[in-house]
Amino acid sequence: MGENEWVDDIAETQLAWDLAELAGTHISERDRTDVHTAIGGGDCYAAIGRLLETIVRARVPVPVTLAARINDWRAPYAHHADALRLNELLTAISLLSDRTDVGAPDTSL
Repeated sequence: MGENEWVDDIAETQLAWDLAELAGTHISERDRTDVHTAIGGGDCYAAIGRLLETIVRARVPVPVTLAARINDWRAPYAHHADALRLNELLTAISLLSDRTDVGAPDTSL
């Protein structure tokens, strides 16, 4: 992460729970338990990654406001080793929402 970028743990946790609610009927009970355990244990990044994959695979429509929050969440991870995968997932999610700029990488980072 960049010097001036940090993850808001509260916002990240809330995003993870909101994504779990959105994707809840599209994941198995075991995966749901794993996601809830990850969120409860503070590993929201892993939970969000798994939930985004589920949303894309199941083609779950993403509300514009939630898509914007996902886009904001990604900023501190712009230089993370997994950034390319995140960008690909968010590009796919942008097609599932009404917002056209969700998947566009923020070049100001």
